[in-house]
Amino acid sequence: MVFTGFVDSGDSFAFLRSMDVECFPSRVEGLHLSVLDAMSTGCPMVAFDNTGMDEAVKGFGILVKTGDEDALFMVMFNMCRDNRKRYEIIEKVNSLSRVLSSEVMTENILNIFSEKQ
Repeated sequence: MVFTGFVDSGDSFAFLRSMDVECFPSRVEGLHLSVLDAMSTGCPMVAFDNTGMDEAVKGFGILVKTGDEDALFMVMFNMCRDNRKRYEIIEKVNSLSRVLSSEVMTENILNIFSEKQ
């Protein structure tokens, strides 16, 4: 594990793509933009099951009971060792990213407006 501290925003997406897994261990923050950024690069997410996190991460990462640091450690440890599970999650996240890409979303919005005319 590497604890990086602050990563400049200009380098963040390249940095996220290089990661095996991202851990978001906040006990109080709900859905954070860094979680969505990581997921948009195909990076698997491990997080506490705070408000908002359960909706975004469920099925596209692994949620741990808030405050259970031992479980968080074990999930991170296992994710780094279990390539099959990690790649399974990566594929799910990538399929979601394709559906929610800016190009697809723009096309969907344009289709809605064209149907209204």
